[in-house]
Amino acid sequence: MRKLNNMRLLIVFSLFILNLNTFGQFKTLPYIQIGESENLDKMVVMWHTDTEIKDFKIKYHISGNQSKTKEQWVSGKRLSVSGTTNRFIYEATLFDLIPGKLVTYEIWRGKTKVFSSEFKAQARKDEEVKMVVFGDVGTGTEIQRKIGNLVMKEQPQMVAISGDIVYNRGLVHEYDENFYPYNNAPEYPFMSRVPFFVAPGNHDLETRDLNKYNGALAYYYFWNQPLNGPDFKENSALHPELIGSDSLKKDFYAYTEKKYPVMSNYSFNYGDSFWLVLDSNPYVNWSDSTLIKWVKNEMEKAKDFTWKFVMFHHPGFNSSRAHYEQQQMRILSPLFEAGKVDVVFNGHVHNYQRTFPMNFLPYGTGSRIASSTNQTRGKVISGKWTLDKIYDGKTQLKPNGPIYIVTGAGGRELYDVDQTDDKDSWQPFTCQFYSVKHSFTSIIFNSKSLKIKQIDIDGNLVEEISIVKP
Repeated sequence: MRKLNNMRLLIVFSLFILNLNTFGQFKTLPYIQIGESENLDKMVVMWHTDTEIKDFKIKYHISGNQSKTKEQWVSGKRLSVSGTTNRFIYEATLFDLIPGKLVTYEIWRGKTKVFSSEFKAQARKDEEVKMVVFGDVGTGTEIQRKIGNLVMKEQPQMVAISGDIVYNRGLVHEYDENFYPYNNAPEYPFMSRVPFFVAPGNHDLETRDLNKYNGALAYYYFWNQPLNGPDFKENSALHPELIGSDSLKKDFYAYTEKKYPVMSNYSFNYGDSFWLVLDSNPYVNWSDSTLIKWVKNEMEKAKDFTWKFVMFHHPGFNSSRAHYEQQQMRILSPLFEAGKVDVVFNGHVHNYQRTFPMNFLPYGTGSRIASSTNQTRGKVISGKWTLDKIYDGKTQLKPNGPIYIVTGAGGRELYDVDQTDDKDSWQPFTCQFYSVKHSFTSIIFNSKSLKIKQIDIDGNLVEEISIVKP
């Protein structure tokens, strides 16, 4: 059955290849975005071109819907960044999608169809959902390509990236070189069929000097995600000041509009799951009372869903020698516990780790760790953890507390390979540590059970655990 499904996937993609000669004007092929709505009742198609094209239109049809094909308006904006090729970025919102239904869409230029693809709309609450989660991906290497090919073969309904989308500075040209060719290439335009959603990492948002790097913060140019996060001014608990000349900052603000900085934190629901995505970069002060209130409110919204997931880049609980001191996100653990979060997904550390189900009581807000230039690198937060060692994911399937998973082995060089078999080097909260090969996480859930698999770059199973709900 797996071979048959893979053959079907190749056949579908081969149909797209037939169209390639007709849309050579695309700089970045069309890709699906979850859009600004947290309920995903509408989704967005984005694409880029080198030159302005004014006669684009998009048509779409929802399977099982007897109404005629819909046509939607396309908006385009010019993005001009010094040192890179100018581009035009187009967006079209597809409205009134029906949960669980297949959506077929076509992009037309005048009277010529130049692209076609399909995707599945928001999942129904009663259906099974498969997603893939991994981080630290945009390296521009064959390792990244191989991981990407395996992810495609999983045939997920969504893909989540736990930060460090592109290396090294989150610049416009780095997406062109290190991300799109590996996830939305002409021969396999995966993102045209499967929506990706992302958490910002340090390599995505910490470069904020537009004078030095005018293509920085491309995260806000190329993604379209929910805008329900907290909105703070610069030099606040949420984000530092943007550096640059008045003209550069004016252009950046004008282009990103309401995306900046709100889109760095957001939530949405998919099927019977609730997702909270956070900016864990050290410049955010998650002990701020307003931010804590916002997280509490988000956890309240999550009560309507069986599965509650949180994703951010910097792990609070990590046994690697690399980045061990960056514990600033531990401060939110009591809120996750009160909200009955099932799994917290992280990246940043380039390996796979899983904790025991755990509860954590922080002692205070932690001690600041500074760089040689006095920039905050994180916090060390001590406290008391209570571990559930009865749960094993095999026969004991009801964990007491969230499970924290580091899935940062998506392409960058691996960290601390020697610790894989050196259990004495693991922290007491660590149950699994794997850094021998690159890997990614696959999850499958329905209204009663969740299955989590870690799969290595050779397609082999690293481990599999399950969780059940009453």
